[in-house]
Amino acid sequence: MRLCAFLFLLTHSAVAFAKSPLIYFDTFLENRKAFVDLIQKADPKIWNLKTASWPLSGAQELSTDVAFFKNRTPQKTLLVISSGIHGIEGFVGSALQRWVIAENILAGPSDLKTDLAFIHILNPWGMQRGRRVDQKNVDLNRNFLIDAKNFQGTNADYLKIDSFLNPTDSLSLSFFHRLGFLFDSVQFILRYSLETLRKSILIGQSDQPLGLYFRGKEFASVKARVDDFLQNDCKTYAKIIWLDLHTGYGENKRLHFLANDADSPLGQRLVKQFGAFNINFGNQKNFYKTDGDLATYVSEKSSGDQEINGLVLEYGTLNSQSTLGSIESLRRMVIENQAFHHGGSFESLNESTRQFRQMFFPREDDWAEAAVTQTRQALLNLNLGMQARH
Repeated sequence: MRLCAFLFLLTHSAVAFAKSPLIYFDTFLENRKAFVDLIQKADPKIWNLKTASWPLSGAQELSTDVAFFKNRTPQKTLLVISSGIHGIEGFVGSALQRWVIAENILAGPSDLKTDLAFIHILNPWGMQRGRRVDQKNVDLNRNFLIDAKNFQGTNADYLKIDSFLNPTDSLSLSFFHRLGFLFDSVQFILRYSLETLRKSILIGQSDQPLGLYFRGKEFASVKARVDDFLQNDCKTYAKIIWLDLHTGYGENKRLHFLANDADSPLGQRLVKQFGAFNINFGNQKNFYKTDGDLATYVSEKSSGDQEINGLVLEYGTLNSQSTLGSIESLRRMVIENQAFHHGGSFESLNESTRQFRQMFFPREDDWAEAAVTQTRQALLNLNLGMQARH
């Protein structure tokens, strides 16, 4: 475990990449400093800035930072943009948040018809260690359950392939590893179908604490922070639009808009709010439903006086909507988890770290350009007065 963390820091030093249309930094602390420094540049004549910090217990330097920008003219709508609930995905998420702030908050007089709140890195430990999960191996985007009783449920389909998903030997990435994983995956697909396999895995599980997609056995502390934010900071708004930033799933260089169920009341609200986005719902082919994701959770807090519409913005990398891409994405998840918990050779640990990071933090300038272009269009489509600068 310590060696894996050492390799992460050794192979990825803190460097800013200025050529990209997004400004990347390679450590959590540098991303945090860049975010905190940037928000202080907002013009107080235009914006009333309120900030908060949610420190991780026992590690004060690891905190989720909140920047709340209120127009001097009272608004009925609030746009929330959150990042890093899957820690390693926060590198791109942080860069995108800072880009939105620079383009819409710092660019001069505002025509925005909304207040804005940025929740920067919901899983700072995971980002610091280059993992998706938190320090207890909990996938926080499976932990926001509507009903706590679901922590007691068993994912029977997941347990059928537990040994495949969560090998307990040390990692050795031989020449034939990828081919062997592909062969084993095809056997499971032939037995259960790809859709069954994908959905049984990604819905989350509470049976294997060291396994992939572990939702935990109780609510993580960050859930209480989000609840408090909704109840106190957001209570005056008639409508809240919540965009949760993710990377990894879907077609490379494409921004996917993801939600759970088109036929639910939330799904109908999302189609009305985001119709131009061509939302991919979990009950469609090649996509999946989740249980305990943040976007659905906050949306379920809607009431007669307040409408909350949560949507996942997923920036694709490995074409995981395809069969081969889905298998390769899963393989990288498996070997990263295996390496962290069970170790392996120096070369294997280094390579698993590289492949995992590449999956969630691509460095190509054209990928970043596509992300910026599509994000700009998405924000414009909200009709909230977002900037169209190029």
